[in-house]
Amino acid sequence: GITSLYYVNFFDKIETKFHSIKSTFTKWVVGSIALAFLFALFPSLFGEGYESIKALSEFRTDDLFKDSLILNFISNKWVLLIFILATLLLKTFAAAITLGSGGNGGNFAPSLFVGAYLGFAFSFFLTLLGFNNIPVSNFTIVAMAGILSGVFHAPLTAIFLIAEITGGYELIIPLMIVASISYLIVKRFHPQSLDVRRLKDK
Repeated sequence: GITSLYYVNFFDKIETKFHSIKSTFTKWVVGSIALAFLFALFPSLFGEGYESIKALSEFRTDDLFKDSLILNFISNKWVLLIFILATLLLKTFAAAITLGSGGNGGNFAPSLFVGAYLGFAFSFFLTLLGFNNIPVSNFTIVAMAGILSGVFHAPLTAIFLIAEITGGYELIIPLMIVASISYLIVKRFHPQSLDVRRLKDK
């Protein structure tokens, strides 16, 4: 819920900043330079992110930073955790810069990306603390539903969509709990979703 709130607030602020730039050419230049810098350090931010979500669910963490300029600095699992958290937080910036500078896209894939990284980071943190047999893929899947629910104010869509994507309803109770809590937290601060709020402003 808190991560969804972070996503909604920062995405809105950054995109609004870009819309305030009058020159289209300036938007393109600033956006492309900012994105190139982010992609060089965090390659998994490039594209919609489905491949890195799959890599996370299969615990293939090496795929996340294999082309990064900071590859040599990721020396242990704690540094890897920080890298994953940074990627999670910067995806919001990358999505907002892309759309704000004139690119195409939406919030659906980025919200799934942020959710997957959040779930993985939390389960990975528990693993580092010494907890054994943590179902990493389950945490990844459930957190995806939580972010989707919070960003779009659509808990039922999040629950059933993620349940269908994973091909089973074994996680239906955790999905319901996480999606509902996330929705309630964001709803407390933003009565309307990001998209509805913009339509209302127009």
